[in-house]
Order: sequence, then C-alpha cells, then structure tokens
Amino acid sequence: MVRLLRRVDMDVYVFDPYLSDEDAREMNAKKVESLDELLTSCRIISMHAPATPTTHHMIGRANWPDGDGAMFINTGRSWTVDGDALLAELRTGRISAAIDVFDEEPLPVESGISQAVQRDHHATSWSRDDPMPLPTRGDDG
Repeated sequence: MVRLLRRVDMDVYVFDPYLSDEDAREMNAKKVESLDELLTSCRIISMHAPATPTTHHMIGRANWPDGDGAMFINTGRSWTVDGDALLAELRTGRISAAIDVFDEEPLPVESGISQAVQRDHHATSWSRDDPMPLPTRGDDG
C-alpha cells in the first residue's frame, strides 16, 4: 500500500507497534507513535489491522479522522471498527467510508450502513448465480 501511495506523491504515515523505525524509513513512510496521532495527522485512513484482543474496536466513537471530508477505508477486519460508531459518524457527513467487511454479512439493508458506505467486497469475483452478468467482450475475442 505504501509503495502505491508514494507513486502518486502522497505523504504516508503509519501506525504499527510492531514496525521498526528503520522499516518505516525504508518504506519512505513516517511512523507515528499512536493511533490518535495518525488520526489527527491524516485525512485518509486505511486500516489493515488483524483481529486480535488489542485491536477490537480500536476505531470507535472517540477517534475518527479530524476534519470534514476525511475518508476512512477498512480492508482489515470488521472487529477493529465499532460499526455503530462508524454509522453515527457517517451520518454527520464529516467523513466517507469504504468498507470491505462487516460484522454481519450479507449486510442487512435495515442496518442503515448499507446506504452510507461504499462497499466493493466482491467487485472482482463472479459466479454463475451472480444476479449481475459479467460484461461481455466484442467479436474481436
């Protein structure tokens, strides 16, 4: 992810208690010392945390990216994000979100979050039972 973002000349900050300062420098990323520091330093937050006892709801009511127009992306585990807090923050209009996984899947329409987030969990997959047909190629093969 860091290499991809550096290609578009973005400043990249990382918070990972297991990442050494040297490894962060080699990635050309700035390591911050806390999640709060990351959230106050960045307008786009991309989560990639595993589900562990220490990551449960590490993003919740008290900590969202600062400022209007922030973007929250979670490609890790739903375990790391308090879904109710996410929905409440989305309803303020201050942030937008792209979420890969949810606590309950398929996501119930009545959850409210299904209309509030961009979700593309299976954007690159297909099965014969898929209600959306694959695009077809022209006669050129």
